[in-house]
Amino acid sequence: MFLKGPDLAVTRYALSLGRQDMHCLVGLITGHVALNRHLKLVGVNDSFICLLCNEEEEEETALHFLGQ
Repeated sequence: MFLKGPDLAVTRYALSLGRQDMHCLVGLITGHVALNRHLKLVGVNDSFICLLCNEEEEEETALHFLGQ
C-alpha cells in the first residue's frame, strides 16, 4: 500500500540497513512480522486483535500498525 513501485532511493536506503533493521523492514513489507495477526496464523497467539485498539477489535496487521 505504501510502496507504489520501484524507487532507487528507497532501494539504496534499504540496502544500507543493518541486518536487524533489514529483517524488520522485510517483515513489515511481507506481513511476516511479530504482530498479532501473523502470530495467530502461525499458532503462536490466541488473538489477532491490536492491543492498542482493543475496543475496536482491529486486526493487528503490518498495514494497521504502520497506518494507524
